[in-house]
Order: sequence, then C-alpha cells, then structure tokens
Amino acid sequence: MPATSKLLDDSLVLQATEGLKKLGKSAIISRKLQAIISAKTHGISKVAAIYNVTNKTLTFWIKSLKNGSLADLSPKAKATRTLLIDDKCHKIVQKWLNKDSSLTIKKVRLRIEKEMGIVASKSTVHRLMKKLGFAHITARSMHYKQDKIKLEVFKKKL
Repeated sequence: MPATSKLLDDSLVLQATEGLKKLGKSAIISRKLQAIISAKTHGISKVAAIYNVTNKTLTFWIKSLKNGSLADLSPKAKATRTLLIDDKCHKIVQKWLNKDSSLTIKKVRLRIEKEMGIVASKSTVHRLMKKLGFAHITARSMHYKQDKIKLEVFKKKL
C-alpha cells in the first residue's frame, strides 16, 4: 500500500469535494477531458482505473471528442416523474382542503377524477397533499376490549 501524503488531510479532501459540488455539471465534462489528456501519456487502462471507469467508457469519450461532439461528454438527463396534476389543479385541491380539512385521500382522489377527469393513484394524491402542507392525521385506534370507565378513572388519578 502506498504511503499517504502529509498534504492530503481530511479537511482538504472535504474542501475539494465541496468545490466539485459547486462546479456542477461543467465539472463532469472537465473531468472527462482531463482523463482524455492523461490517457495520452499514461495509457487508457491506467487512467480508466484511476478515474474508476471502464476502458470502453474512456474509449467512447475519446471517440466522441475526436468526432467533435462535446455534447456526448455532457451528462445525460435523468428520468423525472411526469406530473398528472398541474399548478392550476393544485390550487383547486388546496381550496377543497382549506374548506373541509376532514377530506381523506380517497375522497380527494375521487373528487379529482370526477371534477377534473384525471385518474390519479392514492400515492399521487398523498404526495400532492403533503406538497400542499396537509398531513394525514388519524386518531389512535381503540382496542375492542378496552374498558372506557377504567380508562377515565386512570386518567383522573394522574
């Protein structure tokens, strides 16, 4: 195992990590370009191992740059969830919930389907209600054998 440098302490590594986060997506492209430059002098296999990518990936980066396409080096867009309910519908649902706070997820879901024609799942409506700042609060259930008189006496003693 190689000796670690005295220059590389934990605070410096943390500082470098935060700096990379600030750079954003452009840092990914510069990292790929640095890997390509390093591959010229040190070889593809060593650079791929250092950058923690496969030889095939590094070769793809080299070919993309050779073809003049920097767009292939930029990160791909991640898949996002499609929104069934838009901002206009959010405001309508918020009015419903402000008017009647006892609406359940099921009732809101049925009302959205009936009035807006949007078929939304239970989890979609729950996410919407959470986003609008409404919490799903239910009363604590009572056991069917629980004696209410004994419970009241116990509460009075406290």
